[in-house]
Amino acid sequence: MGDQVFYFRGQFPGVNVEIPKKLVTDAKHVLDLEEEELEGICTALEAHAGFLDRESIEETIRAIVGSDDVSRPLARMIAELQTRFALPGQDVAQLIADIERWAKDEENQAEEILSAADVELLKNRLPRLLRTYPGIGRQRKARRLAAAIGNPLEDVQILCDLRPVFDEDRVVVQGIVPYTTLRIVCKEVDGLPVAHEAILSEKQVGDLVRKAQAAETKLATVREFLNVGNVPIPTTRLTEREGDR
Repeated sequence: MGDQVFYFRGQFPGVNVEIPKKLVTDAKHVLDLEEEELEGICTALEAHAGFLDRESIEETIRAIVGSDDVSRPLARMIAELQTRFALPGQDVAQLIADIERWAKDEENQAEEILSAADVELLKNRLPRLLRTYPGIGRQRKARRLAAAIGNPLEDVQILCDLRPVFDEDRVVVQGIVPYTTLRIVCKEVDGLPVAHEAILSEKQVGDLVRKAQAAETKLATVREFLNVGNVPIPTTRLTEREGDR
C-alpha cells in the first residue's frame, strides 16, 4: 500500500500570511489623501454601478485625486487585498494588526517606512477605505464564476517535428513524415498542472486555425451585442483580451 497523501485546500493551517513590503508602501499612500479626498473616494466606490476590477478602481480614484502616483498604488492595494481577505481569518482588523507587527520588525526599523504616527493614522483610515463595496462584491462573484468554469489553461504549444522512414537495414532514410503535436497544460482543481497531448495531421492543423478564427468572430459578435444593450462585461480570466493589463 502506498503512502497516504493529504491535500489542504486554501490556507494551510497554522501558517501566518506575511505582509509584503509593497503592500505597506502602497497602504501608506492613504496618508497622502486630504480628508475630503478620502471621503470622495469612498463615496465614489460605493456608488459605482458596475464591476470594480483594479483598472476601474484606479480610474475612480484618479477622478478624485488627479494623480497616478496616488491612484495606482491605492488601486493595487485594494484589488490585491481582495485575495487576502478571502482567506480564513483575514479581514481589515487582522490586516491592521499585521501592519502594526510589521512596523516593529527590523526591516521597518532600519528603513523607517512607517512611523508610530503613521500606524495610528492607518488604523483610522484603512477601515474607512477598505469597506465592502457592492462593485467589488460583483467583481468577486464574476471571478468565482470564471474560476468554476473548467480547468484554466496554463500553456499551449504546437510543436512540429519529423520522423524518418528507414529501409530494412536502418541505414538509408527512404522518406520523412512530418507531424504536429498539440500540447495543452491545464491547472487542475488542486492547483497542480497537468499536460495533455494530441498528434495532429496537417488537415487537423488547418481545422484548428479555422475554428480559432471562428471563435474570435463569435466573441466579437457577442461583445458587440452586449455593448449595444449596455450590458457590462466584468474583467476575469475568461474575458481578458490581448493588450489588457
